[in-house]
Amino acid sequence: MANITALSGTGSSSPVPPTLSEANIEVESKFSLPADCRERLTEVGAKKVSETSMHDVYIDQPGFMLVKKDHWLRYRNSSIELKYPDPNIDHATKSTIYREETCKQAIEEILSCEVPSSVDCLGENWIILVDFKTKREHWSLGKVGIVLDELEDGYTLGEIEMVVHHPSQVSKANEE
Repeated sequence: MANITALSGTGSSSPVPPTLSEANIEVESKFSLPADCRERLTEVGAKKVSETSMHDVYIDQPGFMLVKKDHWLRYRNSSIELKYPDPNIDHATKSTIYREETCKQAIEEILSCEVPSSVDCLGENWIILVDFKTKREHWSLGKVGIVLDELEDGYTLGEIEMVVHHPSQVSKANEE
């Protein structure tokens, strides 16, 4: 199954979030990792680029108000992120389509409520859905990025990613 995530954050601390037309669109397909995945990647010419660790805490409101709307609010390494469906991209494919917002002010506008500044100060209007740590390897093969994740409990998952800059490029990226 492929995910398409429009990334609207640029990593800058600018208070004004970019518009959708300025956003990148990440075309992503998830897969189970075979035991010899790294060997296979090396055989086809992929190169390991980096390795990182992440700590994700997903939160919601009581009654799962965000999940019911397919909105996913998380703190990744203490930085807030919201994934939510993009109404401007056709959802008729097998792909799931999300925008990703990293500006707290923009997230509050999207959700029409104040969000906690950290997972340590949730208050009674927020609950923790899941809290986990992941070891992530980034690989590269041409225009394609490959991510290999391993959770603390040993669960593994891979992602093949390609970034495009306009919704009209999504179909071609999905094919590649």
